[in-house]
Amino acid sequence: MKKHLIFIILILSHFSTNAEGINLNCTPSQPVCDNCSEYQTLFPIEKFSENTGALDIEADESEILEGKYLLSGNVEVNSESLFLSANDVEVSSVDSSILATGNVKFQDEAYLITGDFLSASRDEDELIATATNANYQDYSVGLGGANGYTEIIEKTPTSVLLTNSTYSLCPVNKN
Repeated sequence: MKKHLIFIILILSHFSTNAEGINLNCTPSQPVCDNCSEYQTLFPIEKFSENTGALDIEADESEILEGKYLLSGNVEVNSESLFLSANDVEVSSVDSSILATGNVKFQDEAYLITGDFLSASRDEDELIATATNANYQDYSVGLGGANGYTEIIEKTPTSVLLTNSTYSLCPVNKN
């Protein structure tokens, strides 16, 4: 009888190790959970640049015209506090403004925004990003944060202004 009991314990212990490496405790408050298909982000969360005070820029083509940097094709702009990707981006060295068009994806520490057009400018040291006809997601509180569609979203470091928008706490893919 002891031999059978030891044999059964060995078999059961073998099956319990098959769950290693899988997080079985996914909750909506976690910012990322690979196992929770119910809670998704608008796009994969990008890692911010480690270069402080500088922009990491990638693009298929670039051109400089009268104080403006014109970037086109798979453009990615990454800093220590934001990520922006789009088909085309125009960066003005005169007023440090950015205009992004076509398949725009914007990420800061709290929000994800997707749309066809986004402008960003600085007022003193605050970045103000404005997007039109955009989807948004507040992921600062986890994947169960507010999300929806808005005609205009104006995002500053301390506030978010939505105009003619929908607002939901349901998972992004369930709206």
